[in-house]
Amino acid sequence: MSHTPSSRRSAVESLAGSSRPAVSASGLNSLPRSMFNGRNSIRIINEGRPAENGGFGHVYRGIMDEGEHVALKLLHTETPAQVKRRIRRESEVWRRLRHDHILPFLGLWHRQDDMVYMVSPWIANGHIMKYLQSDIGRQADRRALLTQAADALVYLHGQDIVHGDIKGRNILVSSSDP
Repeated sequence: MSHTPSSRRSAVESLAGSSRPAVSASGLNSLPRSMFNGRNSIRIINEGRPAENGGFGHVYRGIMDEGEHVALKLLHTETPAQVKRRIRRESEVWRRLRHDHILPFLGLWHRQDDMVYMVSPWIANGHIMKYLQSDIGRQADRRALLTQAADALVYLHGQDIVHGDIKGRNILVSSSDP
């Protein structure tokens, strides 16, 4: 099966601009219930102050009931309908991915204020650009980090997925990385 790059746009494409509306849960009812993590008590740390900002939206740090720290991705784009399509597309692709160097998708969180967040584990070391400037990161095996990122990309491409926004801020470094 052959795909052109434009037909293989992944759920991880970049979006321009950050002052766009977020999405509410209405209209996502047709998503499988298994995509929603079922945990309604996630607390956002420093509400109103995202841990990271990007063209796609904002990432907040949260804590689940069990004490697990998570990243909460709130998407935005031109219209709420576009955000719903993007959440659907990204969630459906992301939840199928199983690779040691791809952040696991924990599900969607439908907050009481009707906002929908994509939930993944919190990566304390942050993105690779910040990590490599830290004391521990300066001593890291850069070749191993690059090899792991390349290995993840090979896996994505093998799944007919094009990331579409490879940059340092989108490569996270876990505490188990070299």
